[in-house]
Amino acid sequence: MNQTHASNASVFRGVQLAWFLRGAIERVGLANTIGDDFAANRYGPYSDKVRHLLNSMDGSYLACETRVADARVFDPIRFNDARRDLVAAYLTTSEAKPYRPALDHATEVIEGFVSPHGLELLATVDWLNRHENVGMDSAGMMAAIRTWPGPDGAAERKARIFNERHMGIAIDHLLQVAGPKPDWVVVETVGKPL
Repeated sequence: MNQTHASNASVFRGVQLAWFLRGAIERVGLANTIGDDFAANRYGPYSDKVRHLLNSMDGSYLACETRVADARVFDPIRFNDARRDLVAAYLTTSEAKPYRPALDHATEVIEGFVSPHGLELLATVDWLNRHENVGMDSAGMMAAIRTWPGPDGAAERKARIFNERHMGIAIDHLLQVAGPKPDWVVVETVGKPL
């Protein structure tokens, strides 16, 4: 993770990054060790197991103004730079090395979408396609946004902050960096001008 991404970290970003890392791990065919409890939530896919993982790193690898367990979803979390060399060394071990392609792929998937709005958009589109079988087209995504399966008010919020142009950008990006996944529902309108 580059310095810009690390300096803007939050619980929200940690969970969304884990969502994309989980998908990348599955894509390269490795054992998935990331939370298996992702569910639709206000800001996109959410995993309580990932939140607990972030909390377990509080004080050693991560720091927050409060404890990570007490942090609100967008409260800033900082990486402990004193651990950077240790993490870099771990990523070269035989245990971690097979996961490096997945980490690189997840990084490529989120490139250009690292703002909270961008991550939520990308994760929402990916979730709707993979879990709700919504086709990879803007109009279908917008219709699905209106019935987002998250908590009360989440669908209305998403419909207010996202539009068809946003959907098209996210869809095109996902298809470009990953190509159609076996579990993606692709419709013929992909690639038409917005």
